[in-house]
Formats: sequence, structure tokens, C-alpha cells
Amino acid sequence: ANSNALLEFDVNFTNTKIQTDPDRLSQVFINLITNAVKYNDKSQPTLKISCKKNNEFLCVSFQDNGPGIPEAEHTIIFEKFTRLSNTENTSGIGLGLAISQEIMKNLGGSLICLESKTGANFEVKIPLNWHKGTCTKEKFIMTEQIFLILCLFSIFIIAGMIKGVAGLGLPTTAMGLMT
Repeated sequence: ANSNALLEFDVNFTNTKIQTDPDRLSQVFINLITNAVKYNDKSQPTLKISCKKNNEFLCVSFQDNGPGIPEAEHTIIFEKFTRLSNTENTSGIGLGLAISQEIMKNLGGSLICLESKTGANFEVKIPLNWHKGTCTKEKFIMTEQIFLILCLFSIFIIAGMIKGVAGLGLPTTAMGLMT
């Protein structure tokens, strides 16, 4: 794993009530953050996590600076046991994105791969008003701080892969992520 990875945050939304399972959502975040670093071919992998809100969803984008995913493979990467041809030197069996997409479907949202000129770009849509599915969690207020804590929890799980974090207003060393 590359320990020179840098994460950038661009998160700007007001308090937002959502109904979701933060444990499952963090599982999706962990998978996307891990993949952005693991499959990156740059000397300093960079992942930008941005967040915006519309009338129906909290939309979280995970944009990296790696080799990207050919547009023709944007849908097949979510099939079980599917791995891209440029991943043969990297561990994995091709279940992470399939599981993550299924989790988001069960949470009433979605996970898709977007077209990108540089690197891979995944979008997670978390519904604002959701009453279906298997989630039994209570509604809670998703503030910018709670969103960042959820992201940071995910990052600490894979902290050996991450060197720095930008966009939080804190020095990198304060995050305890320096290797």
C-alpha cells in the first residue's frame, strides 16, 4: 500500500437530516478510499472527497488522480468478482464495489462511477427522505462535522495508507496520520 496518499476535503452543506446506517455507510467509504489508494499508479495518490446537497440527496464524490476507469467498464466494475485488467498486481477478488453498491441500494441511495478525465470518480447518493429498505436506524442530523468524523473514522481504519489530509483546517500532523 502507498503511504504517500493525500486526502482533500471539500465539504460545505448545512445541517441535514438523513436516515441511514452509519456503520454500513462507513463500510462504503472505507472501500472507496482504500480503492483510490490501492489502485493508484501515482507517486503521491490524491483523493478529493467532496459533498453537496440537492433536494433529494446528499451527494458525496470520491475523485482520485489514478489511472481511472474506462467508460465502457463503468457498469461491469460493480459485478461480483470483476476486476479490471490493470489490477492484476494488486490484491483483491472483485467484491468491494459490488458489496458497496448493494449497501447503498439497501440504504435507499446509489453508488455509481462517473465519467472523469483524470482518475476514477465515484458518487455516493444518500437519500434525505427515505422510508423504504432494510435500514432501521433513527433519523439524525448530518452536520459537516459528523460527515467529516465519518470520513475520518474510515480513514483511521486504513491509516497506514494515508499520509496527509487537506481541507479540514488542521495541520496534517494533528490528524495523527503521518507515517
